Amino acid sequence: MDPITAISLVSNVISFIDFGTTVIRGAKRVQDAGALEDNDTLDSVARQMQTFTVKLLAPAQTNLTGTDLGLAELAAKCRDVAGDLLELQQAIWSVIKNMKYDEEKKSLKALAAVN
Repeated sequence: MDPITAISLVSNVISFIDFGTTVIRGAKRVQDAGALEDNDTLDSVARQMQTFTVKLLAPAQTNLTGTDLGLAELAAKCRDVAGDLLELQQAIWSVIKNMKYDEEKKSLKALAAVN
């Protein structure tokens, strides 16, 4: 194996280990806390986006032209994306809560079987 290929292989292995470590740490935090700080940040940003875009979308938008119309359309799209993000996050939380409930239920059944 030539030196450049060996260096490339080592670099890829190190990158994979770093990525794997990050994934495992994230999974551990979800298991321990049930939430990641990133989820809280996402929720906060999405809610702020919705609030801000509602302010941009004033009721009297029928007279908008040019740049103002483009800004209003962009604000409407941002509002929709923020809503989609919040819905997706709620769906993910439902799955996580159900998984935790199932794990707790299995643990209780195992304890009952032992006793």
